[in-house]
Amino acid sequence: MFEQDLDQIQDFIVEHYSPAMCWGDFKPWLRWYRHHRLLGYMKNQDGIQGVGMVRFLHNKEQGLSDPYFNDPKADLCWVELVIAPKPEILVRLVDLLLTVWGPRERLAARRDHRGGAVKEYPFHVLARMSYKGLTQLQTSSKQLVST
Repeated sequence: MFEQDLDQIQDFIVEHYSPAMCWGDFKPWLRWYRHHRLLGYMKNQDGIQGVGMVRFLHNKEQGLSDPYFNDPKADLCWVELVIAPKPEILVRLVDLLLTVWGPRERLAARRDHRGGAVKEYPFHVLARMSYKGLTQLQTSSKQLVST
């Protein structure tokens, strides 16, 4: 199923994240993330609705220096990319991450809209966004399928 969705995922990323227009064909990168269970996406009858990619690192510097380093036992969750145009999609991507990998100590990401600065947070900041933590969130009437 993933191979069938690969073109749609790449197109969705390019459409919603303008720097990706310069990446050319990045399907091998997406396959690497999927092979290591580090890529999650949400899809409904209208197509791809959200994409999230993470890696697990020992320190945030590894997130910038080695694009393929991943240690599933590391305590830092590095958010490589997340595109969630609607809040309920972000919530479901967070739930998927927590279900597959469980909580970590820390969370870090490069903030492109802030000059590329790397921000680090305690992991519980992300965990509060889980579906169980946002019971008041009004979700879409469309069923999303996590894969």
